[in-house]
Amino acid sequence: MIRGGNKLTIVCLLLALAFPAGAEESAAGEPPVPLEKVIPGWIQLRSGKTLKGVLLLSGFVGTVAAAAIFNYRGNRSYDEYLASIEIPRIVELRRETESRFRTRNWLLIGAAGVLVIHFLDLKWTKKNHAKISCDVSAAGFGLHCRLAF
Repeated sequence: MIRGGNKLTIVCLLLALAFPAGAEESAAGEPPVPLEKVIPGWIQLRSGKTLKGVLLLSGFVGTVAAAAIFNYRGNRSYDEYLASIEIPRIVELRRETESRFRTRNWLLIGAAGVLVIHFLDLKWTKKNHAKISCDVSAAGFGLHCRLAF
């Protein structure tokens, strides 16, 4: 069962895919933003930064997919909550629904965090203000970060 809010979300997503923002040049003559700059990890994978690209892409896709699953399960719990007539079951379903929606919200905050990291990475590494590198060897794993302001 799709609720009104979910229908609106689906319609907005379809419109965003059909008419992406910045598809035409702006009045100032700026070129449109390529889709690869918006999807975390895509541009890193294309530029040869495989580990960083895989981490960003899997982090974003994983958090969004998990949020969608928790949203679906929360909606199912809520439907059961509305249909239930036993007080103990109502209390249990309400807690379950709130827990699933709370988890969904934290996952969406995590997805937004991955987007922020992605945009900061694009901005800083493009201007050589930051460099993040990883070393994986038999001796262990090392992460090196350099920031210059």
